[in-house]
Amino acid sequence: MFKKITVNLALISCVLLFITACDESTENKVNLTENDSKGNTIRIIEQRVAIIRVLNEDQNCSSSSAEAQFNKMRAVSLEGCPPRFTSAYLKHLAAWRRKARLEKEIESFIIRFNSDAKMIEAFFRGLVLDFGTITEMENEAKQLRNAELQISNEISTTYMECLSIAAEYDIDISKYK
Repeated sequence: MFKKITVNLALISCVLLFITACDESTENKVNLTENDSKGNTIRIIEQRVAIIRVLNEDQNCSSSSAEAQFNKMRAVSLEGCPPRFTSAYLKHLAAWRRKARLEKEIESFIIRFNSDAKMIEAFFRGLVLDFGTITEMENEAKQLRNAELQISNEISTTYMECLSIAAEYDIDISKYK
């Protein structure tokens, strides 16, 4: 029995030593060595593993369309992740949902302004020096480009927030950038 206790204590000491030796900087890091009667160390390690799982699954969600990517991301389980990471990932997912909706708007715009009826309308309006169709098209295209830039920025920002929280759990985020 004494041998079993000694082995367990040695194992726990090695794990704690490994965790503390991995990164000397503790600024903005979750304390992986704190241990109280509630078993925080185990809970934090489980959260760390859950975050890594989510980031790995997220990397496998790449797709040719935003809607397909959003649907794949929506299937990623956030079970076991800390609340802050879950919230950040849900914001990231919402940004991808907005991008999927914008993709549909862009497709609709292309269909509307590339239709034969719009071309004929633009031709006849041009004959009478009324370039309203072209102006309308340029204005809508500009709005769509601005929305696309804004959403792309939001996707980047929300993903960086997820990575920032992951770094607090001592996760090497370099392979997720």
